[in-house]
Amino acid sequence: MCIDRLIGDGWVMFALRAVEDSPDERQRIKLIKFSESVLYLFGVGCVLDVLSTFFPWSIAAGYHWFLPFSVPIPLGYQIDYITDSPAVLAVNLTVRLGAILGLVGLLLLALFKNRIVSTPFLITSTGLSFASVAVFSQTGWPFYIGVYMVLLSGFLKLFTLILVNLEVEIVVEKEDETSNVKS
Repeated sequence: MCIDRLIGDGWVMFALRAVEDSPDERQRIKLIKFSESVLYLFGVGCVLDVLSTFFPWSIAAGYHWFLPFSVPIPLGYQIDYITDSPAVLAVNLTVRLGAILGLVGLLLLALFKNRIVSTPFLITSTGLSFASVAVFSQTGWPFYIGVYMVLLSGFLKLFTLILVNLEVEIVVEKEDETSNVKS
């Protein structure tokens, strides 16, 4: 066995193949690849990051607690802001930075069609979504709508990155008559 390195669309992919296979013994039937329209899910994830700052992140003592510098939607909430911890301020900044970096990555991908430039932005945005939920969970505040929106955003972004880079190749190989041992 040997490993072939294929470079396509700026991504390095590895394919495992047998050395003794000749091209005439293998027949490629179909290559399944998801279209670039899957990236719209990444955009939805970024929008969820932004929208999460308009909704409460916790509910305690009859109050709906929002991140600092949030603009609450007036839905009859008894509003207060979580300001007791620098970790909450870090969560606030990472959520907003994750949304901005994700949208910048999508814009770069749309303008230049080069994944090498946009991929670090997209991966960082995904990581910041999960990091903000992880840091908020360490503060001890109970989860509410905003946290779940960012968690859903992180999973949408991760799912999109996996689907965009996933390729499935269906190959049919001819059977070798000498390999069948008869007793």
